[in-house]
Amino acid sequence: MRIIECEQGSPEWFQARCGLPTASAFDRIITSTGKASASATAYAAELLAEWYTGEPTATVTTEWMARGAGLEKRAVSWYELASGLDTQRCGLCVTDDGRYGASPDRLVGDDGVLEIKCYGDTKHILNIIGGDTSRDHYAQVQGQLLVTGRAWAHLAFYHPLLPSKMFRFERDDPYIEKLSGLLDAFCTRLADGKAMLRPSEQPVDDSGPF
Repeated sequence: MRIIECEQGSPEWFQARCGLPTASAFDRIITSTGKASASATAYAAELLAEWYTGEPTATVTTEWMARGAGLEKRAVSWYELASGLDTQRCGLCVTDDGRYGASPDRLVGDDGVLEIKCYGDTKHILNIIGGDTSRDHYAQVQGQLLVTGRAWAHLAFYHPLLPSKMFRFERDDPYIEKLSGLLDAFCTRLADGKAMLRPSEQPVDDSGPF
C-alpha cells in the first residue's frame, strides 16, 4: 500500500482519485452478498470519462460529506474515548500497483481502519437499531481492508445529539477474494476502454497535392 498525503475532500484529493476505482464506490462493483453489481458498467464509464478529460466527475462535497467533515473532530474524539484506541489521519491509500484505492477516515493502531458516518436523525436511528443496515457499507469497509492490508474495521455512526454506535467488521477473506477478482476484471475493462479512447497514433499522410 502507498499513501498519497492529501486532505480528504480537498481539490488535491479529488484529483488524486480521478479515474481511480475507490472503496466508497466498490458497492457498484460487488454487492454486500458477494455478487457482481449491475452498476459496474456505468461506474466504468464514469471513470473513463474522468480519465480522458482529467476532470473528476464530482468536485463538490455532498451534503453528507460536508456534514461528516463538520462533525469529524467530535466524531473521532467520541470514537477514541469509546474504544480506547488511538487513530491517525490518512489521505488516499492506493494499492502498490496503483489500480484502485480507499480513503478510510482514520487508521487505527497497527491493524485497524475507521469509517465514520454522520447522517441526519432518521437515517442515523435506522443505522444504529436496524441491525443489518450496517451491511449497506460492507463493500466499502472490506474494500478498505483489501487496499490497506489491515485486519479489521470499525464503522462508526456518530450523531451529536443522539446515541452513537460502532460496528466491528473482521477481515472477510472469502468476500475480499471475490472483490479482488471482480476488481481485476473491472480494471481490465478500464484498460480496454482507455485503449479504445486513445487518439489514433497512425502517422499522418502529408504527401497529398497541397
